[in-house]
Amino acid sequence: MPTTITRDDVRFANLNKAHNARYPKSAAENVSAIAICQNKDDVAEALQSAISTGKRPTIRASGSCYEDFYINNPNGVLIDVVQLDFVGNLPHDPRYHIGPGVSMGKAYEDLYRIGNVTLPGASCTNVTAGGHITGGGFGVFSRMFSVTTDWVTEIEILTVDANGKVVPRTINAKRDPDLFRACRGSGGGNFGIITDYIFDKLPTAPQEIASSSISFSWADMTEAKFTKIMQTYGNYFATRGKDQDTWGIFAGIGLGHASSTSRLGIGVQFCGPDGTANDLKVLEEFIAYFDSIGGDVAPITRTQRGQGPAQNATQSAAQAAAITRGGQQFGQTCAVCHGMDAHGGSIGPDLTSSHAIALTDAENHGIIQSGVGGKMPGFSSLSEQQVQGLIAYLRSQQGPRNQDGQNGGRRNVPAAGEKTSVITTATGPHNVSYTQFIDNVLGSRTSAGTRAKYKSTYKSTSFTQHECSVFFKYMTEAIPGTDSSGATVLIDSYGGAVNRKEMGDQTVIYQRDSIMKHQFLTYWTDPAQDAPKIAFLNNLYRDLYTSSDVDPNHQGTPYPSPGGIYQGCYMNYPDADMLAYPYWPELYWGPNYKFLQQVKKKYDPNNIFHHAMSIRA
Repeated sequence: MPTTITRDDVRFANLNKAHNARYPKSAAENVSAIAICQNKDDVAEALQSAISTGKRPTIRASGSCYEDFYINNPNGVLIDVVQLDFVGNLPHDPRYHIGPGVSMGKAYEDLYRIGNVTLPGASCTNVTAGGHITGGGFGVFSRMFSVTTDWVTEIEILTVDANGKVVPRTINAKRDPDLFRACRGSGGGNFGIITDYIFDKLPTAPQEIASSSISFSWADMTEAKFTKIMQTYGNYFATRGKDQDTWGIFAGIGLGHASSTSRLGIGVQFCGPDGTANDLKVLEEFIAYFDSIGGDVAPITRTQRGQGPAQNATQSAAQAAAITRGGQQFGQTCAVCHGMDAHGGSIGPDLTSSHAIALTDAENHGIIQSGVGGKMPGFSSLSEQQVQGLIAYLRSQQGPRNQDGQNGGRRNVPAAGEKTSVITTATGPHNVSYTQFIDNVLGSRTSAGTRAKYKSTYKSTSFTQHECSVFFKYMTEAIPGTDSSGATVLIDSYGGAVNRKEMGDQTVIYQRDSIMKHQFLTYWTDPAQDAPKIAFLNNLYRDLYTSSDVDPNHQGTPYPSPGGIYQGCYMNYPDADMLAYPYWPELYWGPNYKFLQQVKKKYDPNNIFHHAMSIRA
């Protein structure tokens, strides 16, 4: 039997929170109850109860949705499946079963222990399998192994028939094949509640990866140099990066405004087809593409499972001298992803901004090596030299120290949702911070997080001159009416195994020609900043896709025109602003939308499962 938490329960306020603190916008959007489910029978009972009492159900696993899809449900029922977090084999069944509530971090660890296999899914380990897999399941090993949904061979799902009766279904390529295909890429909250993902087999877990980074100073950046960097990156994946021996390369550019960070960074990792990084020719070749532009290269490091400090695969004097600049990738990419959870969740210190200023070198050292319990993972594989380099880089981003030896910018920065006060004793005033007990214990599971906005793009060619000019303008100038602080564009490599054309017919992921995926994101805490923060991303996005590369009827969007250079958007990075365009479904599902509408009408005839960007029958 599910546990029902109503509005008069002391737990309601803590559990009725969205990952993006912009939601719910008001108490009027609140559900009347939250059903905590521990197993599939609980989910079925909670769903049937909601339907029978005329309550709209919405579903939450980790709650990492970027928009208000589950939290905006006035007087409805929120069905929480986070406790369906099983991973493994069933008796007499060698297949892998993964529950919708399991975090990807736990899934990776358990699958490695059970079968030396993995999922090519999320880099953010707090994301859960539920919506992540049905939306595609992209991650850092997707170029090597494809997206996670391509590996799914069976799904257990609860649907609701025309008479309001809950119908449990086990769907696969032979049983309800249309629904099975639709659930592989359409995104969560469309057809029913998934209670189990089943995989006949999974890729063998890599045993070793090699990584490095390249960074360039904003101080001497020109538009011509910036364009060369961007086009060199894009050209690699448009040409050489399509060859199968390069599919073990995963790279990412982290674009932050020049006023917020001193350097532009490119991070890259590599794993060979044998699961090792013994042969580094492909990685060395990728780095060499940027030789004519200059920049600082961090030492290539090899990290094995179970290994201690990372080993330097190459150890030239020039690379060793660049270790401080290697901190760029940690500071701008790792700390963005892990410190801010990449979804607006305040689950750890943002080492690139106020938190680093407020911490001593020793405290930063401990965070980098050990993480923050339950919040931010540690980077224990880094050598002491690398850790010191990262600290030196972080410290270089801070202002001068004052007379008492403390950094001039040092201040206490309360986390989102905290309150502070001051008490005075004989030794002087002391700051006191107050937080919810459950937030300290569970972190992002219940914390309100930060306010955030996100957008996305799939791209099938290298960067155009127009795109480079727009990016350069928005990353170097102050745009009136907008606020660039906290904004980042993550430009990830894509393609490789994902672009196997046959999978386009077995799933509804139509973006099988793309070579890059962009994620636009910005974070803040003060509601008064909503307008300028959102305006920065919206204006950047609009200007990027207002050009001759987009047909006249779809200006301002990365519309997937036949033979065009864009392939729309990623449903796991939903952006409700796209609803302003009548053709918005084509941005996310392309030519598959009509098929999805037919499936919706057949399996959810009463539109029980819906949200702002769900499939319309």
